[in-house]
Amino acid sequence: MRRFPTLPRLAAAPPRAVEEAIRVGGLAGAKAKAILSALGRLNEERGGYTLDFLADMPLAEARAHLTSFPGVGVKTANVVLLFSFRREAFPVDTHVLRVAKRLGLVPQNATLARAALLVEPHVPAGEHAPLHLNMIRLGREICRPRNPRHDECPLLPVCPEGKRSVKPPMSMDGQVPRRGQDGRVPRRSGRPGAAKPGRRERPPGTPRP
Repeated sequence: MRRFPTLPRLAAAPPRAVEEAIRVGGLAGAKAKAILSALGRLNEERGGYTLDFLADMPLAEARAHLTSFPGVGVKTANVVLLFSFRREAFPVDTHVLRVAKRLGLVPQNATLARAALLVEPHVPAGEHAPLHLNMIRLGREICRPRNPRHDECPLLPVCPEGKRSVKPPMSMDGQVPRRGQDGRVPRRSGRPGAAKPGRRERPPGTPRP
């Protein structure tokens, strides 16, 4: 924004200058071309550099309009609609997609765009942004691509892949303990045959009361 404080100045900038300004984000050449192309089209069709008209469009129509710009996919369109217009769109990135697949919310062959359209209608009103952000955090910290931390996952009780991957430890009598309702194996303390807390041991040969 320091280099291009207004959209007209950005639209009039040479591609190389735009590339240098956004190089840190990667793919600067393709992104600069897409940005300048979108600004040029907006100015030609709308007489200015604003997307305010999207607020009055149905969600699907607004998304289709955004994705008609080269370089803009469903994820980017949904980010704009959710965070700039407070529309109930659901962006799906690689983290959200991985979590959704492991939870069985979408098919294993679902793409980013397909997953977004499958999950979006089922998100309660007002929860699209929190769910999006929480799934990203879960995917980064717990549900990682490699070596996911299933044992620490708060969604383990409802995660098919997590339940398959977490092997319950063998008990001291050689039996596999059953999982609790939370999907985890209850921990056993003490040695086999030990008295329960608060219960006194009877000396051998002492009759029961």
